[in-house]
Amino acid sequence: MLHNINVGMERRLKLVGQLLRDKVVINISIPVVKQKSSITGRIIVTERSKPGEFPRADTTNLMKHIYSEYHEETMSVHVGTNVDYGLWLETLMNRGFLRRSLLEMEHELGVTLGSAGGGDAGPLPGQGRRH
Repeated sequence: MLHNINVGMERRLKLVGQLLRDKVVINISIPVVKQKSSITGRIIVTERSKPGEFPRADTTNLMKHIYSEYHEETMSVHVGTNVDYGLWLETLMNRGFLRRSLLEMEHELGVTLGSAGGGDAGPLPGQGRRH
């Protein structure tokens, strides 16, 4: 029976990882605004993300490098990016996209994780209940 529970939890964790990964990609898919320069004739970026907003896509490189990995030994899932400027955007530029996406989906992911147990699993680790 324990094996069946672990297999069910593994499936739910993988699903939660994929759902969160997809949400992150959607949140960072709004493009920068570009236009032709009246001086040089070259295409220039005229509007980027502002502090507190999700980063805007310029090259789509960040969107292409969001991953979800399931770790069997710890029964955990990691969602992140291997792009070096991802950490910079998340922490130093006030354009967080990973943690903000997780917080946006907190309830949905909790329900998904607790679905086999008959309901909401409650808050994710490290998150208290909101009132």
